[in-house]
Amino acid sequence: MDGEWYRARVEKVEKASIVHVLYIDYGNRHQVPITDCAALPARFSADKPFAEQYALAGVQLLQDVSFLLIFAFLGCSCILEGLG
Repeated sequence: MDGEWYRARVEKVEKASIVHVLYIDYGNRHQVPITDCAALPARFSADKPFAEQYALAGVQLLQDVSFLLIFAFLGCSCILEGLG
């Protein structure tokens, strides 16, 4: 990533070298090398996560490929994840 530290929750360990994490203050997910992970110091665990998940009743995501390509180009992976 960018060499900075972010609060994240490990969701899955893959092949003992890659972890799937959820960045709890932003809401996006990413796969990172396990060597880039560390225990969270206690002083940073007091704050609740800043990201929250919401859903809109009666709204369906578009399945149009051009729509998906625009979001992928803009780096909106958090939106694409729900389309799996």
